[in-house]
Amino acid sequence: MDKTKSGMIAIVGRPNVGKSTLTNALVGEKIAIVTNKPQTTRNRICAILNRGESQFVFLDTPGLHRARTRLGEYMVGVVRQSVADVDAVLLLVEPIANVGAPEEELITVDQYAAAARTIADALHKQGVKVYAGLILPREVNHLFPPEREALRRAINRWIAEEGPFDAVLDLGAPIADTDDGVGMKKEFALPDGLHPNLAGGRAIAEAIDLSLFA
Repeated sequence: MDKTKSGMIAIVGRPNVGKSTLTNALVGEKIAIVTNKPQTTRNRICAILNRGESQFVFLDTPGLHRARTRLGEYMVGVVRQSVADVDAVLLLVEPIANVGAPEEELITVDQYAAAARTIADALHKQGVKVYAGLILPREVNHLFPPEREALRRAINRWIAEEGPFDAVLDLGAPIADTDDGVGMKKEFALPDGLHPNLAGGRAIAEAIDLSLFA
């Protein structure tokens, strides 16, 4: 008799980065609340996906932030406990959440690499596999100028070729505008050209190789 394989995957990241949206898209059901209000998720939420003889348990977690209240400390504690108790961690990152003064000075690839290595090394010491997703394609416009596109490509090159990850997920491949070579296909993008819409989120979720989490 074939044995059923089961794995637990924590989805972590800063507030409002899209963890709950991804969780819902992965299982095809609305399990977690999706809203533009930060810190809506205050406990970890389990979402289960069965594929053949494999079972994937995704843990949607509160946003990781610098806690200033007792509630904040509790939520950060939930995230830390979730990371310690799982087989793999999916770190969801939005490189440019809001365009403004803090984004005027771009980080360098070396700075990004140093931070990513620190996170990966800490998780590897706990026996947790670390998978990295390539930064999604974006339309080059006044909100995302050419220098940011150059940085996106450089960071993705480092992730794919030099990053200390157990696997790399090309999350942008199913939604990329291969005709123009820049940005997302119109049917998968929100009007700002920087973020995928619901259809884009589904396309990304369906393209993820879930055998990595088995």
